[in-house]
Amino acid sequence: MKKTFILLLCTILFISCSPECEPSVVSAKQEKTALTYKSKVGEENFALEKEKTNNQETKFSWDNASVYFVITDRFYNSDPGREMAYGREKGNPKDIEDIGKFYGGNIAGLTEKLGYLYDLGINVIWISAPYEQIHGWCVGSNGAFKHYPYHGYYVLDYTNMDANIGTKEEFKAFVDEAHKRGIRVVMDVVMSHAGYNTIEDAKHLFPGVLIENSKEKKSKEDLENSQPKEDLNLPQLTENLENLQPKFYHSYIDYNSKEWSTWWTGKWVKARLGGDYTEDENKAINKELPQFITDSSEKVEIPPFLKKKHEKEMESFYPSENYNIVKLQDISSFTVQDYLTYWLSKWVEEFGIDGFRCDSAKNVSTITWKKLKDKCSAAYKVWCEENKATSNIAKENLPFWMTGEHFDHGVIKDNYYTEGGFDSMINFDFRPKVKAAVNYGSASYMDSTYEEYAKKINNDSAFNVLSYISSHDTYSINKDRSGIFYSVIEKNVEKQKLAGTLLAMCPGAIQIFYGDEAGRIDSNASCGTDEDQKTRSQMPWLLGDKCHIANLGYTFNEKIHAHWSKVLNFRKRHIAIGAGKHEKIDFGYNSDLYGFSRTKDNDKVIVVIADSPKEVELNVLSLSAKKLRNYYSREEVDVVDGKAKFEIKENNNTLLIEIAERVKTIRFSDNLGWHTDIYAKFFDSNNNEISNDKMSYLTKNEYNQNVYQITIPDNAAHVVFNDNANYKTVKMKVITDISQNIGYYLNGKDVKNKHDEFYVNSYYYDF
Repeated sequence: MKKTFILLLCTILFISCSPECEPSVVSAKQEKTALTYKSKVGEENFALEKEKTNNQETKFSWDNASVYFVITDRFYNSDPGREMAYGREKGNPKDIEDIGKFYGGNIAGLTEKLGYLYDLGINVIWISAPYEQIHGWCVGSNGAFKHYPYHGYYVLDYTNMDANIGTKEEFKAFVDEAHKRGIRVVMDVVMSHAGYNTIEDAKHLFPGVLIENSKEKKSKEDLENSQPKEDLNLPQLTENLENLQPKFYHSYIDYNSKEWSTWWTGKWVKARLGGDYTEDENKAINKELPQFITDSSEKVEIPPFLKKKHEKEMESFYPSENYNIVKLQDISSFTVQDYLTYWLSKWVEEFGIDGFRCDSAKNVSTITWKKLKDKCSAAYKVWCEENKATSNIAKENLPFWMTGEHFDHGVIKDNYYTEGGFDSMINFDFRPKVKAAVNYGSASYMDSTYEEYAKKINNDSAFNVLSYISSHDTYSINKDRSGIFYSVIEKNVEKQKLAGTLLAMCPGAIQIFYGDEAGRIDSNASCGTDEDQKTRSQMPWLLGDKCHIANLGYTFNEKIHAHWSKVLNFRKRHIAIGAGKHEKIDFGYNSDLYGFSRTKDNDKVIVVIADSPKEVELNVLSLSAKKLRNYYSREEVDVVDGKAKFEIKENNNTLLIEIAERVKTIRFSDNLGWHTDIYAKFFDSNNNEISNDKMSYLTKNEYNQNVYQITIPDNAAHVVFNDNANYKTVKMKVITDISQNIGYYLNGKDVKNKHDEFYVNSYYYDF
């Protein structure tokens, strides 16, 4: 009796092993030493061809990025003895009055610490804006402190490097050295506003706005002992403003002077000032940040103060060509939007900046952001083309990346993506979820979040977010406002380690704030109501480092660092963490265990987090592994009957499981409705039967069909499947190219060829 059966989905997985790659090795590649197997088309069988592969490159993906956000000035100084630029006052990180001053970190210092970042498991570094900032200080928090632009948010001139940060040669060396280590560089950019005016800048560039003469007050002592008044007569300004008290700062400036027309001008910014300025329709600026008019279609000229700044007679104010990135020139057809996007794109073209983090995205239209993205994308392509012979990152030619900051934005795809050109937005929803999980002492609290993020982000190639738990605008994790991560009595090291694990395992891209990995705490600063300043404390370095600061009030915590390095390097090794499918592991009533698997194509991992040390047995049949490794402890265990036992040890309580040695497997999707035991009979090249074993039930696929799996013997040449109950048999052909569509299943509909997976198509057989 003739019967016809059609097998639509049956897969062969033969996946090479991925042994560990020590993080101290400056390389973006991992060596694979096990055997892979290629399928060949045969008459009524499939052949297995052994092929050894080495140096398979680990591909970077923004979907799995680990972004290290560093305020350059607060990180590392390549020359601790050097002076500040532009007459700026150098601050002491131990002085609570100096929170708003420059500490001296520079781009050359970042270059020196790239090895540290590589070893930590970082593949993207986000730096504070390196372009030239206002030179002097402004008033912080109603006169509470002197506020210098150490953070990069008070732009003076987009066309120059800030001399405190370094020269353009040093900046190029930094980007090149980062790229050599496979680390992308993201630059913080601001298009919403210009920097405040300062007395120091006004003295050189627009002095007409200053009140310089005194009729009644004879000394600074008199001024300091008085209360500020609108009609206060002030002593003449001196060259040195260090002794000026911030609370009297505004009394030196005439905000109604018509001389403000020599500053940015009213065609460039909105502000409540004299001259031709207008106020913002939604918010009166009034001594606050002046907003760029980026949506205007009016053609503009370079502001007068910038032209003056670039004149030769200003060389004492603007040191040399070593800081110039793009020539300052009037372009007759340019609007404010055109100038800003053009200047910023030149940083991309000149240095190969891989992406931007866009500050205050809500205060700039999506049309303007899209223009920036388009210009920078074109500039990045130019750089990639010019540098592909010497740079692996240029050779990859990935698209220019852009993420944006809009306070309270969550995991939602909106017009920032569809109209603004953003690849991701900073995710403000993640931090409180981690706080709750750490507070409850249960990692399992995160599962619904992980599942939601994985489904939303990893099923849409045009959608991603940047999740974080600490930043320059929020308390650091170990000095949280609610005391969850830190207390005066105890620093809660284990909580900080758990927080690092939960961040590192988050689907999508993640952001680490500098020092979180080392127990850096917020500064004990005097900054009035501006509490954000405290989050930007000095990076602590170990004793013996040239930038180590004794008695800083906090030290580099090596236990926290060691743990964060483990989980971040594991994430870096496995794209499945950020970009894969998330599945929770059911431990039954054992509530002190939380685990999940992540799968992305041929990359598969398991993570287990426990409350205390214990032995754990896992069903790992789906990994198709002969041997597994706990990356955390480097312990390797054998897989026996699809199960593996691991010991969760004290002080980490974390399993990071990866495949140490894979096995060759066949997966069989039962769409024939057999609903019984499925056997696979293997034969060698001489048609001698090797084995005839029942396939193990694995799971259900997306079509709700039972999926079975069996290991392929080493010397197998072909296979026959049969239904033992009804003695029905299907012989299989294997194809290496789905587009050939061998057999009845036409056009390969619903079939995907994923890397080293091959799908088995059947055709009519008579039995």
